[in-house]
Amino acid sequence: YRAELVRLIELASALEALPSKSAAQPPTGVQSIAAAPFDGDWNGLVARLRVSGLVRELAQRSELVSHDGDRLKLRVPLKTLLDAGALQKLQTAVSDALGRPMRLAAEVGNTGGPTPASIADQARAERQRQAEESIYADPFVRELIENFGASVDPTSIRPRSDNERNDSDTEKTP
Repeated sequence: YRAELVRLIELASALEALPSKSAAQPPTGVQSIAAAPFDGDWNGLVARLRVSGLVRELAQRSELVSHDGDRLKLRVPLKTLLDAGALQKLQTAVSDALGRPMRLAAEVGNTGGPTPASIADQARAERQRQAEESIYADPFVRELIENFGASVDPTSIRPRSDNERNDSDTEKTP
């Protein structure tokens, strides 16, 4: 798991170095929207951030340890997430999202609480569980298992994406 995370971070760092579409635009600094108080919902804030690459990984894998006014303290699981000025870029994105200057500090350590990444992992696992239950509850599948000794390869079961669900819910006209 740790090796996969390190590889993901390396890839995110490489992506961060690539020029993006927004690189041609002048830096925005703090947006001119009304300053929004931070309510402590780190996961909600991360969902609103416009970041990618290593900065996105840093935000997704960070745990909010404390917040007080314009200061947020984060805990990150790996020091490599703090490489290449990622914390400074995250601070800028957080400031933009909240409409006022914010200060971020980070410590390296085991994240014990929920992070946006762990919440997303739990949601994926729940969708997978529901997909498996749906397959095993299907009358045709049950009949094949009971009458013909068929089996289901659990690794072949994938939850439907939101797009697939929406496509199947709408009637298709010829």
